[in-house]
Amino acid sequence: MSQKRALVLQRFLINVAIIEWHQLWRKQMASNHLRRIAVSVHEPRRGEFYWTLMESTGDITVWNELYAAKESVPTYGEALRTGVGILVDMGSDEDGPRLVGEDENMPPVG
Repeated sequence: MSQKRALVLQRFLINVAIIEWHQLWRKQMASNHLRRIAVSVHEPRRGEFYWTLMESTGDITVWNELYAAKESVPTYGEALRTGVGILVDMGSDEDGPRLVGEDENMPPVG
């Protein structure tokens, strides 16, 4: 396979992944309960900052990691802005990120 053909295939696969990711988030917005998601920044080594998105479970004291940076950035602010940007992209400005398949007869958590 030529290098050009491989590049076209790679771009196609990336676009398919983006479309699937977008469809998943659209489904999440269709539910009734807002998700409890927090952005955290940690610095395991001086000058290496990573963002993490965590979601509260039914027990408000338990948080599960949703997404995390795979590579560090040089500043706390950049890590925070990136994590917040991912969180913003998870929902609409009007509704925020919503749960998928939530039982609408259950009371909201918390």
